[in-house]
Amino acid sequence: APLVKMAKIIKVDILDVENTNPGDNPTVTFSLNDKHGPVAPTELPFFRLIIAGPNDDFIFLAEEFAFGAVPVDGNWEYTFSEDLPIDAEGSFTAGAELFEMVPVDMGGDAPAMFRHTAENPVFVFAVTDDEPVARRVVATDYKCEACHSNLQLHGTIRHEVQYCVTCHLPAATDVDELQEGNMEQSIDSAYMIHSIHRGADKENGYIAAGHNQSIHD
Repeated sequence: APLVKMAKIIKVDILDVENTNPGDNPTVTFSLNDKHGPVAPTELPFFRLIIAGPNDDFIFLAEEFAFGAVPVDGNWEYTFSEDLPIDAEGSFTAGAELFEMVPVDMGGDAPAMFRHTAENPVFVFAVTDDEPVARRVVATDYKCEACHSNLQLHGTIRHEVQYCVTCHLPAATDVDELQEGNMEQSIDSAYMIHSIHRGADKENGYIAAGHNQSIHD
């Protein structure tokens, strides 16, 4: 079907993170472009930045919509309203997720709208380390996509393993989405992924609550 508007092929890159001492409100500098040039965050229906850490074993996560980013020298800066923990140590990770809606002519009276997402960049920065230390790499997109071609989750906006683990941290559970009467379940990335792939072999299976209290058995 012919495109009513060509997909933007939008791309976000995190260029720097400043104000990174314990207790600081970190400022993320990023670029946001499509094939035609710079894009303003306010042009997007969804754009969020995250800060997670420490990278040796994630226990902290801040997620904020970044529509209030300000232009600086052709790029953008966003300062988090949530500060880093006062006892933060080591190195932390910044990341981004976004999508736009692209109209496509499907032959009807009005174009159909399709969601187009960008890759999830991650940027490692030091808090108390002398140099930034990245989180260990246990799995890779290449390994996942040997079976799951272009694996995309949570409405297609998350599809990078090193980004997924910033939210699916070791202590994470589905408690915020539980339906009454259901038991709390771990959504730690390692436990969850192994349980999904081997759930049929588990004595009690694996049942987790997702967005809008959806049940995944």
